[in-house]
Amino acid sequence: MNRSQLREILDILHEKVGVEFIHYHKDAVINAITKECVNDDVDDYIEQLKINDNLVNRLASKILVGVTRFFRNPQFFETLKQHIPHKGFLRFWVVGCATGEEAYSLAIILEELGCNYKIIATDVSMDRVVQAHVGLYGNGIVSDISKERLERFFIRTSRGYQVKGLRHNITFKTHELFEDDAIEDIDVILCRNVLVYFDHFNYGYLYDKFYSSLNDEGLLCVGQIEQVKSALFEKVDECIYRKI
Repeated sequence: MNRSQLREILDILHEKVGVEFIHYHKDAVINAITKECVNDDVDDYIEQLKINDNLVNRLASKILVGVTRFFRNPQFFETLKQHIPHKGFLRFWVVGCATGEEAYSLAIILEELGCNYKIIATDVSMDRVVQAHVGLYGNGIVSDISKERLERFFIRTSRGYQVKGLRHNITFKTHELFEDDAIEDIDVILCRNVLVYFDHFNYGYLYDKFYSSLNDEGLLCVGQIEQVKSALFEKVDECIYRKI
């Protein structure tokens, strides 16, 4: 696949899905495309993408991945409790919320702490945002959530577990980091295991956007394998950085 073919595929994705994948890690994008058109000539695959939205959506989902679970890296949430700002009302931004598990995990922690809060949870995928808003999850979540939390925050149904009493403080919405404006007046940003999907030369742009989103001394939280290397933030704990 040559550069021109890659650019044409990215343009099709942008037009049909609304995501500018040129900012994503190039190797991951090329790998996803190669797996999808394994039995086709690249030019033929491009022609199919132009007329087949199902193929476009499948390719986009392969690039976006969206792996998540409730209380992913439990120690992070315990550490976050120690650094949540002490103020009357808190605003959180969960970036790349996928199907909502991280946003609901955060809400559970905040409810247990008795916080007054609002969570804005965003993702580029409308399908995932809709699923997150519904808040219905399979029986497998019992391995990640304690019995006490299941009883307090979920209703058992024939299809799994339905979130209860949390969604009134959470707004799920689509948001494209490189095209949409920053969400303002935020105290804590959770952008965990999201930066790894982007090329490093885009990090400066994202740090600037997060900096402008955060209130004074606001927190930026990233994944275990991610590091924030910017003069705009100082490290205060594992995976947690403060706006300077």
